Amino acid sequence: MKNNVSFSWLFLPILILALVSAAIFIERAGISPTIREPSLNFLKPKEDETNGELIEGEPKSLVLYDSVDDDGLRQLTVVTDTLDSMRVRYDIFDINEAYDVNDFIGNGYEVIVITFYNLDKLNQQILDLTQWVENGGRMLFSIRPEITSTFTAIYRKLGIISYGYDFTSIAEILYTSDLFPGMKMRTLESGFVEDTSLALQLEDEAHVHLSSADRNATPILWDYDLGDGRFVVINSDQFLDKYDRGVICAAYSLLYDTFIYPVINSSMVFIDDFPGPIPEGSNEIVYQEFGKDIEEFYINIWWPDMKDFARRYGLEYTGLLIETYNEKVAPPFIEEKSVERYEYFGDSLLDLGGELGLHGYNHVPLVTNIDEIPAELGYPVWSSTEAMQTSIQDLYTFGISLFPEQEFFTYVPPSNILSSEARAWIPEIIPEVRVIAAQYIEYPAIAAFYDQEFEEASDGIIEVPRVISGYAVSPFYQWTAANELVLHYVNSHFVHPDDVLDEERSKGQGWVYLRDQFEQYLIWLESAAPGIRNMTASEGGMAVQRFDRLGVSTDCDNAGCIISLSNFYDEAWLLMRTKLAPATIRGGTITEVTPSLYLIGAQDARVEIDFEE
Repeated sequence: MKNNVSFSWLFLPILILALVSAAIFIERAGISPTIREPSLNFLKPKEDETNGELIEGEPKSLVLYDSVDDDGLRQLTVVTDTLDSMRVRYDIFDINEAYDVNDFIGNGYEVIVITFYNLDKLNQQILDLTQWVENGGRMLFSIRPEITSTFTAIYRKLGIISYGYDFTSIAEILYTSDLFPGMKMRTLESGFVEDTSLALQLEDEAHVHLSSADRNATPILWDYDLGDGRFVVINSDQFLDKYDRGVICAAYSLLYDTFIYPVINSSMVFIDDFPGPIPEGSNEIVYQEFGKDIEEFYINIWWPDMKDFARRYGLEYTGLLIETYNEKVAPPFIEEKSVERYEYFGDSLLDLGGELGLHGYNHVPLVTNIDEIPAELGYPVWSSTEAMQTSIQDLYTFGISLFPEQEFFTYVPPSNILSSEARAWIPEIIPEVRVIAAQYIEYPAIAAFYDQEFEEASDGIIEVPRVISGYAVSPFYQWTAANELVLHYVNSHFVHPDDVLDEERSKGQGWVYLRDQFEQYLIWLESAAPGIRNMTASEGGMAVQRFDRLGVSTDCDNAGCIISLSNFYDEAWLLMRTKLAPATIRGGTITEVTPSLYLIGAQDARVEIDFEE
């Protein structure tokens, strides 16, 4: 009798194994990624457009400053930079020059901003100014005053009941209102500042927005109505830097029952050195946590976690391609031959809806002058301009050979260092580059450090600075992020794959801790910024173009607001701070950010808002 043996039971496991293998092969090796269409487009060069006046009408504000005081000059810069961003037209006046106070209060100004300590420079004229406020004017003290006879004459008009003669240092700041999105009743250590404030007590009618978090609850920012006018007072000598502009913006907006200003509305996450070479060997912390070497960690732990964040929080990563970590600064440049990992990570990022930009052939900044880079950074300098240009061209060629369907619109300088010479020729060497993304915060110690504003440069390059960095957001970066959110409605954040490998960047913490801290920040951002748009760097650049060119004029009363926009293309975004309740909007959309702050999406050059009766 013939025995019939069936092997059909083996078919299902073999089929499953084949399908899994095919899926892995497709993801990690062979299929071209899907390139997502951008949500916006680049605008035509400025010279081809009609450039209207960004800020229409006569100056609404007078900024008084003290030219002989260094802090006063720094404060003047922070104030005027902030007002420029908010599209507030202003005049400035040096209080050391001869003046007639009637020139201040009789020229149709709505606001006077005082940016200096010593009120004695106003002397008895301060009484005329406070009377002007009582009659309907508005005054912002953007820096805490010194205790002088002039201050003593007016302190009660500022809502102050009593004060001490000693200054107090603020160790921790408490956000007591919803003035800053997502920050109400949060505290931040102020160890990154050296703040001194007047120890004082306020009238019950004063509205406090920032205070010390200690038992004294020293008021740091408040508004106080006097007669028909309003004072806003910053009781601090700290807010003198670029990362403090949001405080000035928020304080200025409190002067009005309703105030509207333009914003960018963009959240971007950059991954520097990615795709790039994976360090060989193992790392002690990584091995202790996961029992894996660095390559296994990148492939099986770090990148799956980053993809999970992208899917759950809608992140649109911008990866910055680097070819090698060698330090060659003269040709010939050796092309990387082992490209499988570059293709795997790059394709995977593109499939998530992200984009790739250019970082460097290697990580040596584009500088030829050794004096422009501190020796402690350990970088060599390039042998010549031609060598720098060749290296960037080689990187671009490497990029398009791996990702032929990707346009490399963005360049990020290694270590955010870029010589003025290289900045000038980058658009000529790689014409595809439209966006340069370096750093928002200045570092004067590095001569070639490339700090930026959110703006469109005269050569057409769009400057899109990164604002904060790292997976674990420090108190300083949380402060900076909160300031930038209220000023531009922007989150611009960069990380590195090897942050966990670097003891200084990781603070000795492992990936589990860094991953959890990063997620906590993403949770905060999602809650703090309703309606913020997740974007790649190039899309962020497109949004910056529209913001930078936009002109804004508003006409508001208790019934509603009319917003008139010049240089309007297809969309614009604004924030409206108001004590009133919006009822309807025409020509746009409106999203509540906090009970007193609203995100307006303009769909037309004229937007009308009605308030509830």
